[in-house]
Amino acid sequence: MQRRINVMEPENGIHALVKGKIKKGVGRSLRVSASLVDFQFKIGTLELEKNIFDSLTIDTEIPLPTEQAVQEAHEIIVRNERRIQEEGRLLILANTRGNPLFETEYASQFRKDLPFPWKKVSSVLRMGQMEVTLPEKITIGLEKLLLSPQGPTKDTERRFEYSFLHGKYATNEVYFDEVIPAQNYRLVTSFFDLKSHETFSELSEISVYPGNTTMMVLSFYVPSEKERVRNKQVPRIDIFKFFGKGTEILSDR
Repeated sequence: MQRRINVMEPENGIHALVKGKIKKGVGRSLRVSASLVDFQFKIGTLELEKNIFDSLTIDTEIPLPTEQAVQEAHEIIVRNERRIQEEGRLLILANTRGNPLFETEYASQFRKDLPFPWKKVSSVLRMGQMEVTLPEKITIGLEKLLLSPQGPTKDTERRFEYSFLHGKYATNEVYFDEVIPAQNYRLVTSFFDLKSHETFSELSEISVYPGNTTMMVLSFYVPSEKERVRNKQVPRIDIFKFFGKGTEILSDR
């Protein structure tokens, strides 16, 4: 939750978070477990693995609540469960090696109302073989958030998934992978070309749909000097969009 809120609104000003559970106790009593969490506490890989959080927990039982109180408590739980349907997964992959990416004939098979058609698809994008140089000063911004390449993950399933997708899309970096509110977002990308001393940038709109996965694939093409002279190639950023039903990309493996 901290990660999602910080993505949506980095300057949220939230200092503390109250979270908890309500369960039925003995008779008509309610068992309440609540925690006051330091929302600004830095949560990294170690904290997640060891379940370390800066919080104060209270565990108590409320005797003989009114029927209205019992009903309201269960309504809160129901509303919280329904929020899941209003979220979707956003995954941003990138090719930062300087090569252009080109769509194959399989690219048209991806639709937001169908599961990912991996059994029918050998490769979605292929990498061009032109002579290239590495792009400089790549920046990728999602709304107000400046993204960085994600490091190696310890999650075996996720690591396998990323490796699989890099093969299908000819990419080498993952910049973003979160389940976030289903709505439209702005994606800004840019890089600096050392040959022309120019900055190339692109602005794109992203649509995240409820219960779906949106995949954005970024290609930073920087042709070599020979390609610029011989084939009149120019630097550019290509942005590809793919959609699939569900948030588990490899659910049928």
